[in-house]
Amino acid sequence: MKRAALWISILLLPYGVAECVSLGAYYLLEGEGFSFERVARRRQASLLTEGAGDPSGNTNGATFPNAAPAGPGVPKYVPHPYLGFVVNPARFHGRHHWWIRTPDAPIAPRDDVFHVVLVGGSVAFNLSTEWDRLRSFIEKLPAARGKDVELFLLATAAYKQPQQLQAVTLYLALGGKIDLLLNVDGFNEVASEIARNIRDHVHPVYPSMWLPVTRDLGSGENLEGLAWRLAIRRGRSALARGFEPLGFSVTANLVWQLLDVSLERESQRLTARDSSDYLAHAPQFSRGPAFDGHGRAYQEFSAETWANASRVLADLAKGGGFAYFHFLQPNQYVPGAKPFTPTERKLYLTNALYQRIVPTGYRQLRESGRQLARRGVRFFDLSPIFSETTDTVFADDCCHMNALGRRLLADAIGRRIVDALRSQD
Repeated sequence: MKRAALWISILLLPYGVAECVSLGAYYLLEGEGFSFERVARRRQASLLTEGAGDPSGNTNGATFPNAAPAGPGVPKYVPHPYLGFVVNPARFHGRHHWWIRTPDAPIAPRDDVFHVVLVGGSVAFNLSTEWDRLRSFIEKLPAARGKDVELFLLATAAYKQPQQLQAVTLYLALGGKIDLLLNVDGFNEVASEIARNIRDHVHPVYPSMWLPVTRDLGSGENLEGLAWRLAIRRGRSALARGFEPLGFSVTANLVWQLLDVSLERESQRLTARDSSDYLAHAPQFSRGPAFDGHGRAYQEFSAETWANASRVLADLAKGGGFAYFHFLQPNQYVPGAKPFTPTERKLYLTNALYQRIVPTGYRQLRESGRQLARRGVRFFDLSPIFSETTDTVFADDCCHMNALGRRLLADAIGRRIVDALRSQD
């Protein structure tokens, strides 16, 4: 028994020494004491979740209500054959993200339903959170009485014309019905998303996310970089899974973390290299035809496309027997938009680019909107609706609104719909 205990002690001594040395090494490397819980969380984050096959992580920072991310490395947007891009169904749950008729997402018309279709970018998408409020106005319309008023949401963050037009025509081609079409847009066409196209030298009529979601599809250099980053991602996942049974050991955790950090740095190096060659390696189809013009020319082209697309939607409405309303969304960078609160002035009026380009862009949109109205399009400029609102309504330095702002926007839209269609009757 004593001999066995001696041998056990001899065998455990090196392990104990290694554990003590590892504790000290970990502190020297990380600047903090070792924690099994903290290392376990890091290792869990390195595990590749099912379906997370693309490490590119394309995203533009937009937020989606009720989003359900599927895991790390899953891109927010993926290409779509007709719409440019859509929200990745592997990352976000929702019946309208692909807009293809399926058993769980029917769009077939019903006689007992008043079909309201909403298009636009993220402001329109977020407006759907105030659907009950907006519906209370629409239910007052003679055509909606005795029917269930349902919303068909075709808006998506970062959309700009002609994506709204394309979404409506696809919806109709798949058998959808429209009784009332609402288009809330404008900012993406002359500010956030056209600025992305200017930066990436993408043609102004192309979708703003077209370059990041397609640049890896036809370039050998980008595919090679993507393959290496994916291999590293899978290697990190396999390494984390292999070390999980040794999670009780400080030494094993230290060895795993050193290996994982090395792989992570290599992935970051490849990502930085690919990003530096972003435009050089992007295929021509990711940028479209060359556009010979400065930023103002981009805005003018995009604003003209915006107006043309709205006219086509109005023509579709006339031929299809449904009502069409076009609303220019409010934005804090429009001169005279509202009396700003200290919060808005400090946090939400800080984007120098928008301060410079929004006033010019909105002047173009307003003039085009007046021309639309003269042609009989129900166009309404909502950019001044907060001009007497003293409460905080904006929620970021871009264009989005808080709950109060969305409620006021829904009320402004609802009142104009009711006034226009009641006076028509």
